[in-house]
Amino acid sequence: MPSVDIKVDLSSLKNLVEEIKKIQNKVRNKAVRTALNKGAKIFVKAARNKAKEPPRIQPRGKNGKIIRKKMIKLSKTLSKSIDVRVKQFRTTGNAYAIIGPKRRAGRTVKGEIKVPSKYAHLVEFGTAPHPIGKGSITSEALIKNGRGFKSVGGIHPGARPKPFMRPAYDTSRSAMLNQIETVLKDAIEGQS
Repeated sequence: MPSVDIKVDLSSLKNLVEEIKKIQNKVRNKAVRTALNKGAKIFVKAARNKAKEPPRIQPRGKNGKIIRKKMIKLSKTLSKSIDVRVKQFRTTGNAYAIIGPKRRAGRTVKGEIKVPSKYAHLVEFGTAPHPIGKGSITSEALIKNGRGFKSVGGIHPGARPKPFMRPAYDTSRSAMLNQIETVLKDAIEGQS
């Protein structure tokens, strides 16, 4: 499964980082977690708005409208599932935020549970054409085994990428850093 690592360089906050190292560990750890959480909430809001945008497909044929409604429901489910978790190492005090769809969030569509964490990467990066239907096997398996196509169905044309995480990061980056800086400054002033 593809993954994207986005690292924020805090070199612009170097003086602030030096100041925060001087305060007590317990207070510092709480301030860092709070700062990351508040900064990440800005990113989460932008990602949710981006994921909520309806798909740009034209309804085709008799069931085209039904397909569009189903896709809008799934994009709302994906949007609602995006959240943040802040983790911190006890020994070093280093902290990081994990932003993405929650694993346990989901919606039942036609008796089938759709869990956004299982398809979010497919929405973000798109999919290549692949076999679908009962008994479908991937093209890699076909090439390895040298067998013919054994799927009952056809070939899915693939899906265009609809990025929502990266554009959200690009638009909210400066606001996130400003929020982190503000919270850390408040923590330092509160300790002084």
